[in-house]
Amino acid sequence: MAELEFVVNELGLKAIVMNTQIHLPHPDVVKEAPHLAQFSTAPISPAIDVGDRYDKVWARCVELEVAPSCHNSSRGRGSLNNSPTNYVHNSLGSFAKGSEFFAVRCSWAAYQNGSLTLKYAFLEGGPGWAAALYNSLFEYFEKRNLDALKRNLDPANSIST
Repeated sequence: MAELEFVVNELGLKAIVMNTQIHLPHPDVVKEAPHLAQFSTAPISPAIDVGDRYDKVWARCVELEVAPSCHNSSRGRGSLNNSPTNYVHNSLGSFAKGSEFFAVRCSWAAYQNGSLTLKYAFLEGGPGWAAALYNSLFEYFEKRNLDALKRNLDPANSIST
């Protein structure tokens, strides 16, 4: 919080860059085989995977009118972009995947905690992932909103043969 206050109030910045993909050892591995924990990973996001620990940060970002941004790639142990021998394979699309990782979590966090007015920025990776995510969110809710679920899953509406 002190850094947020400093960069906005002292330096006059309008955006901040955050680590939006935190890699921790997988909790099941830590519990069952702690000696193997260093070889496991469970990527989490400060947007949704840490309970309410960041709610004050998001609220203060809204008050300060500053946009959190990410410049995280999705590569390394535990990611789909992980080749031990090919840097190009690991790099291609990794920033798009890193941005999408954070954007999906921001969408759910905003919905859950009411921070719908918070603006975010996503650096690098191109706009294609964002358009696909936007479409997916609309499609998901079109098929899975409460009215659609009642209509499509109510046994009374099923056709018997």
